[in-house]
Amino acid sequence: MMPILNMENTSLRQSYKDQTRRTILKAARRCFYHNGFDRTSMIDIANSAKVSRATLYLHFKGKKELLHDVIGENLSEQVKRYQALLHLPEPIRDEDVRDWISGFVQMLMKETRVIGQFHVVIAQDRDALKQIVDNRIVEIHALGKRYPAFRIEDVDSDEGRRSLNECLFMLYMIESFVRYGDQGDEAMFASGIDLLAEKLAAMLRR
Repeated sequence: MMPILNMENTSLRQSYKDQTRRTILKAARRCFYHNGFDRTSMIDIANSAKVSRATLYLHFKGKKELLHDVIGENLSEQVKRYQALLHLPEPIRDEDVRDWISGFVQMLMKETRVIGQFHVVIAQDRDALKQIVDNRIVEIHALGKRYPAFRIEDVDSDEGRRSLNECLFMLYMIESFVRYGDQGDEAMFASGIDLLAEKLAAMLRR
């Protein structure tokens, strides 16, 4: 059995390691936001995090890995937001779904100001794209706990694939709508939210 003192030291070292990793991720997010992904160097991130380059590379191999972890944090928050749909009151009303979509899109708009500045990098990164699609699958499974339209019984069947594609397209429309949020056309933005709410509410009521 490991001595208690050694166990405590191991726990402290792991805690310090985890904290350092979180500090680096926050620094990377700041640098990506202010400088853009391409113009941010690993030295910039190390300086912002106030760690040595050796420490930085101990935790992350490069910018792409940092980008994937930043995206991962955002996607984890998205899953939590989608899970809020599980608690909508019955009967499902367009107004309640609209309120959820509006709040969700506002949250995504804030994140897009960070991640969206290097969406071209993400679009060219297969691992990042797979990360986003895999996250949508997680969101669909979560919604399927309550809503039959999101419950994919057999993804290998033609019907299962059609259902999955419909669900993926619905989430894609919601998550892509943030691009119109900063266009300055409030009427168009409100109309778009209404249309999304109407379609999503119809799926949730099936």
